[in-house]
Amino acid sequence: MSPFAATLLATWLTAAPTDDLEAIRARVADYTEGVKSGDAARLQRAFHTEAKLLHVEPDGRLDIRPSSDFIQSAVQAPVPESEASVLQVDLHGSAAIVKVAMRTRRWSFIDYLTLLKVEGQWTIVNKAYHRAPRTNEDQRGAGP
Repeated sequence: MSPFAATLLATWLTAAPTDDLEAIRARVADYTEGVKSGDAARLQRAFHTEAKLLHVEPDGRLDIRPSSDFIQSAVQAPVPESEASVLQVDLHGSAAIVKVAMRTRRWSFIDYLTLLKVEGQWTIVNKAYHRAPRTNEDQRGAGP
């Protein structure tokens, strides 16, 4: 392979993941900012219509909700004081996992978002999460 062809191939191979990472981060931002603002359009853009949200209730029972229920709740009760940060992105081909930490005044969440590239667009198809009440120490100096 000529050096020029090798350079073109290397550029193509590195460009796709960067573009995908940016698209994934944008989709995750639609989710986190949609929760803050109650913006239905952003939340609907973030979640596939068949997406599910899963977590374990304090009594040990598995709770599964459709994303449409979550979006409706988030629109009705936005959380403007929420803070979110992406902790990890793992991407391979058309599948990705994103770990997000989100805090509100009352709760700390760790979200594991599964995204798939469906018809050329990244979308959240699953959200498995852990929710815990914030302790007094968590709330000290944490702002709103």
